[in-house]
Amino acid sequence: MIMCQYSVRGQISYSIPEEMAKGSIVGNISQGLGLDLKRLKSGKARIFAGDNTEFVGLNNERGILLTEEKIDREALCAKTTPCALHLQLILENPMEWYDVTVEITDINDNAPSFPKGEITFEISESAVTGARFMLENAIDLDVGSNCHLSYSLKPTDNFVLSLQSQTDGDRNMEMVLQKALDRENKKQLSLLLTAMDGGEPQLTSTVRIHVTVLDINDNPPVFNHRVYKATLAENTPKDTVITSVSASDADEGSNAIITYYMSGSGYVNDLFMVDARSGEISLKGSADFEKASRYQINIQARDQGGLSDSCKVIIDLSDMNDNKPMISIVSMSNSISEESRLGIVVAMLNVNDLDSGLNGQVHCHINDNIPFAIASSSSFFSLQTEQELDRERESEYNISVICTDEGVPALSSSVSLRVQISDVNDNAPVFEKTNYEACVVENNTPGVSIFSVKASDADWNQNARISYILEDSTVNGVSVSSYVSVQPDSGVITAMRSFDYETLKHFHFRVKAQDGGSPPLSSNVTVKITIQDQNDNAPQVLYPVQTGGSVVAEIVPRAADVGYLVTKVVAVDVDSGQNAWLSYKLQKATDRALFEVGLQNGEIRTVRQVTDKDAVKQKLTVVVEDNGQPSRSAVVSINVAVADSFPEVLSEFTDFTHEKQYNDKLTFYLVLALAAVSFLFITCVVVIISVKIYRWRQSRFLYQSNLPVIPYYPPHYADTGVTGTLPHGYNYEVCMTTDSRKSDCKFSTLGGQSVLVVDPSFTETMQHTIQKNNSIDGLGSTESHSVLFLSILIHIARGQVSYSIPEEMAKGSTVGNIAQDLGLDLQRLKSGKARLFARDDTEYIELNRNTGLLLIREKMDRVNGQVQCFISEDIPFAITSQSSSFVSLQTEQKLDRERESEYNISVICTDEGVPALSSSVSLRVQISDVNDNAPVFEKTNYEACVVENNTPGVSIFSVKASDADWNQNARVSYILEDSTVNGVSVSSYVSVQPDTGVITAMRSFDYETLKDFHFRVKAQDGGSPPLSSNVTVKITIQDQNDNAPQVLYPVQTGGSVVAEIVPRAADVGYLVTKVVAVDVDSGQNAWLSYKLQKATDRALFELGLQNGEIRTVRQVTDKDAVKQKLTVVVEDNGQPSRSAVVSINVAVADSFPEVLSEFTDFTHEKQYNDNLTFYLVLALAAVSFLFITCVVVIISVKIYRWRQSRFLYQSNLPVIPYYPPHYADTGVTGTLPHGYNYEVCMTTDSRKSDCKFSTLGGQSVLVVDPSFTETMQHTIKKNNSIDGLGSTELTMPDAMIQHSVLFLTLLIHIARGQVSYSIPEEMAKGSTVGNIAQDLGLDLQRLKSGKARLFARDNTEYIELNRNTGLLLIREKMDRESLCAKTTPCALHLQMILDNPMELYTITIEITDINDNAPSFQKKDFRFEISESAVAGAGFMLGRAFDPDVGTNGLQSYSLKPTDKFRLQFHNQADGVNGQVQCFISEDIPFAITSQTSSFFSVQTEQELDRERESEYNISVICTDEGVPALSSSVSLRVQISDVNDNTPVFEKTNYEACVVENNTPGVSIFSVKASDADWNQNARVSYILEDSTVNGVSVSSYVSVQPDSGVITAMRSFDYETLKHFHFRVKAQDGGSPTLNSNVTVKIIIQDQNDNAPQVLYPVQTGGSVVAEIVPRAADVGYLVTKVVAVDVDSGQNAWLSYKLQKATDRALFEVGLQNGEIRTMRQVTDKDAVKQKLTVVVEDNGQPSRSAVVSINVAVADSFPEVLSEFTDFTHEKQYNDNLTFYLVLALAAVSFLFITCVVVIISVKIYRWRQSRFLFQSNLPVIPYYPPHYADTGVTGTLPHGYNYEVCMTTDSRKSDLLGLDSQGRCLSM
Repeated sequence: MIMCQYSVRGQISYSIPEEMAKGSIVGNISQGLGLDLKRLKSGKARIFAGDNTEFVGLNNERGILLTEEKIDREALCAKTTPCALHLQLILENPMEWYDVTVEITDINDNAPSFPKGEITFEISESAVTGARFMLENAIDLDVGSNCHLSYSLKPTDNFVLSLQSQTDGDRNMEMVLQKALDRENKKQLSLLLTAMDGGEPQLTSTVRIHVTVLDINDNPPVFNHRVYKATLAENTPKDTVITSVSASDADEGSNAIITYYMSGSGYVNDLFMVDARSGEISLKGSADFEKASRYQINIQARDQGGLSDSCKVIIDLSDMNDNKPMISIVSMSNSISEESRLGIVVAMLNVNDLDSGLNGQVHCHINDNIPFAIASSSSFFSLQTEQELDRERESEYNISVICTDEGVPALSSSVSLRVQISDVNDNAPVFEKTNYEACVVENNTPGVSIFSVKASDADWNQNARISYILEDSTVNGVSVSSYVSVQPDSGVITAMRSFDYETLKHFHFRVKAQDGGSPPLSSNVTVKITIQDQNDNAPQVLYPVQTGGSVVAEIVPRAADVGYLVTKVVAVDVDSGQNAWLSYKLQKATDRALFEVGLQNGEIRTVRQVTDKDAVKQKLTVVVEDNGQPSRSAVVSINVAVADSFPEVLSEFTDFTHEKQYNDKLTFYLVLALAAVSFLFITCVVVIISVKIYRWRQSRFLYQSNLPVIPYYPPHYADTGVTGTLPHGYNYEVCMTTDSRKSDCKFSTLGGQSVLVVDPSFTETMQHTIQKNNSIDGLGSTESHSVLFLSILIHIARGQVSYSIPEEMAKGSTVGNIAQDLGLDLQRLKSGKARLFARDDTEYIELNRNTGLLLIREKMDRVNGQVQCFISEDIPFAITSQSSSFVSLQTEQKLDRERESEYNISVICTDEGVPALSSSVSLRVQISDVNDNAPVFEKTNYEACVVENNTPGVSIFSVKASDADWNQNARVSYILEDSTVNGVSVSSYVSVQPDTGVITAMRSFDYETLKDFHFRVKAQDGGSPPLSSNVTVKITIQDQNDNAPQVLYPVQTGGSVVAEIVPRAADVGYLVTKVVAVDVDSGQNAWLSYKLQKATDRALFELGLQNGEIRTVRQVTDKDAVKQKLTVVVEDNGQPSRSAVVSINVAVADSFPEVLSEFTDFTHEKQYNDNLTFYLVLALAAVSFLFITCVVVIISVKIYRWRQSRFLYQSNLPVIPYYPPHYADTGVTGTLPHGYNYEVCMTTDSRKSDCKFSTLGGQSVLVVDPSFTETMQHTIKKNNSIDGLGSTELTMPDAMIQHSVLFLTLLIHIARGQVSYSIPEEMAKGSTVGNIAQDLGLDLQRLKSGKARLFARDNTEYIELNRNTGLLLIREKMDRESLCAKTTPCALHLQMILDNPMELYTITIEITDINDNAPSFQKKDFRFEISESAVAGAGFMLGRAFDPDVGTNGLQSYSLKPTDKFRLQFHNQADGVNGQVQCFISEDIPFAITSQTSSFFSVQTEQELDRERESEYNISVICTDEGVPALSSSVSLRVQISDVNDNTPVFEKTNYEACVVENNTPGVSIFSVKASDADWNQNARVSYILEDSTVNGVSVSSYVSVQPDSGVITAMRSFDYETLKHFHFRVKAQDGGSPTLNSNVTVKIIIQDQNDNAPQVLYPVQTGGSVVAEIVPRAADVGYLVTKVVAVDVDSGQNAWLSYKLQKATDRALFEVGLQNGEIRTMRQVTDKDAVKQKLTVVVEDNGQPSRSAVVSINVAVADSFPEVLSEFTDFTHEKQYNDNLTFYLVLALAAVSFLFITCVVVIISVKIYRWRQSRFLFQSNLPVIPYYPPHYADTGVTGTLPHGYNYEVCMTTDSRKSDLLGLDSQGRCLSM
């Protein structure tokens, strides 16, 4: 064994002889590659052979290569040398590979062998000496010296051997006639030819040569025709005779016997055969029209003498319909939005029928009753939406596409498409009820749930997720959100406050249900909440009024009889129903036997006769109790004096005093003072405003004057020498004063080429101008034009590209850069899922989306084995064949990682050979997780308790959710959903740990304010998009004993010392009083117990432990002290317990004077503070004095300043300004990239600015006049946005480039949509074809977003697209010969498809030929038996050579050597002429057909199209050749005209008018407008928009709204006819096109009146102070006019017709009322018997439906004198009551005015002090100004190199309202402005 080893980096080679035994050592690869054995083991080292033949194996333990089986070099490599195995050593972790080459050397194990067992020659006896006869060489399978053969021929009497060396190294062996043959002497010769090889040992082989001597043949056969033609139907059975050929030979005998045979080689010989004797040509194989439609056969006729002739047979195949249409899904949208417009492409199919003519014409259709249609374009069919989609009606469609050809019988194929309709938010939520009504009992707990509303949404998922929102409205002027709240998720309506029936009986609000769509849709419903009454109000006693100053209330004379009415207790209860039924009871009385109280009416009457023994002073305590459950009561104490005279009462009631009345003049003086101060304050404000206006007008006058100004400039002020190196420099030259609002500005740029003059309308800041200018700097450069020029050339051949590659290119070789050649962005390739599509499913080319290269996917060869692969059936996968050598493993069922996360798939591939061979591979497929499972909580809801007064931050408990997904998708985060608790965000109560779900308290809870609350926690996973679920958590607050009891009674006040009086006659158990206390805690913490802590006499009183009643323990005696003090402790039952203490004073006495004598501290507090008036007057005087003083000072200062300014401004002295040495140095000689020079004059009291802005060169001027209201900074920004655009720096070449760009731009679209490339065959895999992104002008992002992919009709993926780079790459080597055979040009026709939106680009890649195939003859040698008598010129047919290459690489010429006897002659055969084809279409359509190339025609538009006139054209294209007879074919094209938005919506009416009744419900539909659009689909989708306008100064949108889709006009408010009779507005109808078109219409809304206003009585005026209205003398006659009721009604029409009726009257027979005029007249004569006091009630009623009325009461006095009226009308008194609040309001007003005044004074003084300090700081010199201009001041010549310069020159003074601007012109001269 001879082995040689050599290693190069990454590769190693070995040499071994063939036929080594199995297990023989090849070499130590570990040592040869320097690899450690551990590395071989850890890296799982293995040998990989591309052809899967394992001749050599690897021993990982020893690191050596071993032979796996005997290797036969001849079987492995045949004659190829060297013969080598090319292996790869692959290691993992990390992945490495090494090339291993094992060369197989030859041994002499094969003897030479001749092709035939014997050789026969028939040689004419006329053969001349030296004639040569070709012998076939022996074949030795060995190589090298082992195959070097030598020959010997025996006997050598007549023949000798001659070996001729060829140029390719081979030798031709010939038998040379050295002695003439004599047939008569010897007819047969037998020779032995021996072949010997050069090996050791030498091996030999022999062959017998038989030579027959023939007679002379001098006539060759001749065919009857040179060309034969026949027609054959495809699929004709084998052995069918097609035609026959015939030849004749003039010789006789054996020389005349003709043999026919087919010359040449290839598929024709496999398909046809010729009978050697008869010349019949029959079918040997299966003829397929789709492979070839014409066959050409070369037939030779040879006689026995070797003379021959040839002819050509042309067989034309006729097509049969034997191929079903092949359907390929090019692109498919699995989901489509339900709002998709009509005509949206859902799927694109490529249908190809290999048949031709009608048999190849395919029509596709889909199932009926679905909103889809299928449209065709060439071989592409698109499934489009035909009707509007509605997911709610049908959420999924299974569409069967059936494609049928037009053959007979018709063949069809079908494919099923599943299209899911994705939801669009097109359904608003719908409530279960049209309105809701619920009741809630008043005094409810805030936060209690009242009821819930429920709505449903027909949409899906997020669009159907309903949130409930409380619409904003008010209830009694307060937002409804303070009354109720709505849970967003559940719709539960919760009370936010405790309701009070007495203030609010019911209220309405609206709840909006809004879905989660975008934009969201909503609907609303009205909810009515009715408050139910509770007995929560105690009765209120109206009379007698309880005041401390009135001790005696009523006097009862001693002569009063039984039933005497002492007084009447009047009480009311604000509750309703039985809760307001009152009953009166006498609780206490000095003498219970004397008085009684009416149970129902409250009248206090005497029960018996009053006697002299009855005490004068009687005190009654009356309890007023309602009928509620539980009942509530009020107590009123009444003092009754039993006496006949008032002095008697006074002597008994010593504390009966007359209240001191208010001084009536106090109010008058307070009002007067307030009016005076207010007047002065307003006057001051008016004066100040007037002065300011005057100054402004003066400044206007002064600024238009040309008077010079004397400014003063301090030294070193505003040093603006810009000498730094910052990237931006700004120089400002500003003149300002400290008290001016006016500024003048000059702005210039460097170079003086343009000057920008800003006029009054300039409203931007300089900063904005700079930024905007910078945004396009450099657009005018020539580099930009070059880029634009080059970019345009990319698109000339857009849409297709051609490449040419040689065959047998290595896998991975680059075909071309498709992204670059098509001008596509790499991002577009990725987003568009770019892929290649070939019709025959052969994936030779692949697309690398990352680089945009087309790569060789596999070597291209002509023959591939047929392989079938299959997998196990119990897995959700299927295996399909993609091409001849590629199968794809695809999913067949839905995958669920949670059910099965991994599959081990065995793929078994079996060929179709006999016997069948198979291989298998095991694939491990892991299912990656998709976020398809939402987190699930462990409980449906959670509930936890927390003790109140907890520590903030304490953990309460935790929630837990799990997610069935994996990794990040299963990572659950907990989120607290936003909600409110008692109007406060729940996040201020609790928080949730995102990772753990631990719920933490954020505050200390208080049980007394919050018993429990709910919130929701959302568990959200980490997927994209995230999924979530939520859970309700209820937190219950547990009570602690943290509140002490509160004593309600007796009330503890310092002014009341004596609480209770106990008479000395009190018996045991006498109830002294009751201590009432409450505890706001709950449970046992609120159980109270009462204990007597201290007492003056503990033996006298006891305290009930549970009820708190204080009673006497024993009989009260005279020895008991009058003054008794008790201390009671109220204690709760909590742990620890809490208590409250109350002190009670008890007086043991029978009379009040006795109590007074003991309780010396019992005094009556003086109620009114006599000093109040004094302090008010004093404060008013002080404020007034300060105010007047301030006004005088301000006026004095202003007059002084005015006089000073008059003195300064009226001077005519010239101005000598002085400029400090470094002031405003604007030479701008630095190296900064930008310089800005400003020249500005400003004042601090001016609202105007003047600006001058110049650019370099002074060629343009922007003038800013006094109305300039913006800052220079904004102007700079704006100016930068247009830098260079207006300059004249563009040279002629630049202009030409601009024109060239425009011109070339027009050329972009000439071949738009296609691009062509040309590449040679056999390019390596991964080679670049072209940059498709660049060539098509597509952005890489577009390639990615559009999921760019390549589509080839035959599904052969030779080319791949790299979306990242936009390159087309070779996916696999392409062999032009196997791809196209002899067809030229050879091209791949691909389509690049992009989605979103769908686009199609045609790519043509021409495969050019390289000379990679040598010509080959069918036979290695040709033998002829030629008679020696053959005449000169006799022809002998030679077999043609075949070269698969084309063009110049194809077969070009033949040569024959030697030429001493024979020469070559060529004959041209009739091949026919290619047909010339002309195509035409019908003439009445706006299209024309033109010829692009010899075989391409294009249908083009010839006239303008109008979709509204004709939306579709069926174009028949008829193509006719020029043959005789002419043949023609036709195809029908269906062209749909897509819509362009060229029609505006048109309303059905020119204007609309509608009526609406006032007091309508907001949201009611009034009517609708309608407009139509002649366009289609989205362009015809009309939206209605309410144009903005105002009605009575209010936006019309607050009156009405328009539904965008339906045009329904809805009222947004309730209209009132009395305030608005009618109004106009405009509605705009706008279509959905781009750009949109619109039209509008005027709508008039007329408000119709309703009877919603009751009549209003104008006279008599109803006031409480006027009881008697009219006096009627007793002498009044019949018809006397008493008075007239005057009333009006603001309604209109019959609703305002009024009628008057007398409803009630003291004497109905005395008065009557005029029905129409309201006059009250007497009906009869007034008599003395008529009562003086007459009361009339008149009803004024309108005529509306229903009618409304007003009531007026009129008091009429029938009397002749006023005293008579007074005596009768005892209540006729003008009782002037003081309004207790009057003083409060006066004091409040005085305080407000004083505060405003003092604030104003403080502000003015502060401003003045600030200005004074500023002036003191800046300017302390009064010296005159000497002007000095620094060398570089305001140098606007701008000779620097900066692109911009701005100069500011500023002069400021400390107290000036005026500033002057000093500007410089281009020569540096001063300009006054």
